Amino acid sequence: MTVSGQPAGQTCTVQNGSGTIAGTNVTDVTINCVQAQFVVVPNSVDFMISVYRIDPRNGTLAAVPGSPFATTRKVTDIAFLPSGLVGYAIMRDDDAVEAYQLDPATGALSVISGTSAPTSPMPEIISVHPTGKWLIIGAGRTVLAFSINPITNTATATGQGYWSGDLSGRTSGVAVSPNGRFIYSVNTTTDEVWSMAFDPLLGTVNLPDTTPPTGSCARSAVVSADGRMLYSLNMSSNTIGVGAIDHVRGAVTAIDVFPTMLSPTDIVLAPSGPFAYVLTGGQTANGIQVVRRDLTTGLFDQNLGSTPTGFNAQRLRVDSSGRFLSSPSFLGELYGFAINSTTGALTPVPGSPFPTGNGNLGMAIVEPLP
Repeated sequence: MTVSGQPAGQTCTVQNGSGTIAGTNVTDVTINCVQAQFVVVPNSVDFMISVYRIDPRNGTLAAVPGSPFATTRKVTDIAFLPSGLVGYAIMRDDDAVEAYQLDPATGALSVISGTSAPTSPMPEIISVHPTGKWLIIGAGRTVLAFSINPITNTATATGQGYWSGDLSGRTSGVAVSPNGRFIYSVNTTTDEVWSMAFDPLLGTVNLPDTTPPTGSCARSAVVSADGRMLYSLNMSSNTIGVGAIDHVRGAVTAIDVFPTMLSPTDIVLAPSGPFAYVLTGGQTANGIQVVRRDLTTGLFDQNLGSTPTGFNAQRLRVDSSGRFLSSPSFLGELYGFAINSTTGALTPVPGSPFPTGNGNLGMAIVEPLP
């Protein structure tokens, strides 16, 4: 017995689906259905996007029918609305953002015609506001808000945003606070962290507060689930910068640094529990470093070791359950890991690494609503 077609927004698996029995009824076949999860990887060099379904039993990734899907241009990053049904892709070489539709049953991805819109030069990173009404795009030395039309799915720049750094600045990390009231950006050239109040009703971005650098070659940014802490990486200094967030103004005060392995490029936090995962190695063979975080102080207090991953990896993502972590290498491989909830340790899932396209700079894990 097999599942011939998945319901929208769910992944169903069969238990005791095969065997031989004589002279009695079959009574032990079980169908289990859970929220569907898809890993979406833009293959920028190939002008394609690869989509995989996560097997909820063990984390194995299977390419969905029709994957990879053609893009109109070279997609370098993608982020999805909270519904998981529409994703917004940025094209760094074309200074543009465009919407894609995700089929919640099959995982098929397709361009939504007429949604291409201009951005500031060289968009680097994209994030979706928790309300699903706004996009936040870091491009060159700017951080801009875009409103989302709920009918046409087009994105329009609100005209509200600020320069992040000098003329040669590069905004390589953007994060939004869980309550949606603050935006944080990291600038690789100036090594500054910017904190900007955001109006979720009007889409206005207020004048930023600036946190002095905690190291050099800043990259990536993530806010803790409770909104108290901001973590960013210093790629040349090999550290994690730790900042405390003022709950009224949203401003960040640098309070600590924690050492990492060579050239950290991305950081993610476990949805619950004390673990963080840091992608290290830069443009060489990479590793994923596991570090422990004191949930009371917000400080990192222990390095728990490293697990090898692909060459020139740029991005990490953890699914919402905290069970699985994925990381694509730049050329041709997608790595999947199971997370030990007690120790934080990573174990490759069956079949990892999985074949994918080339030029993998971004990634999203999507849970589409039915």
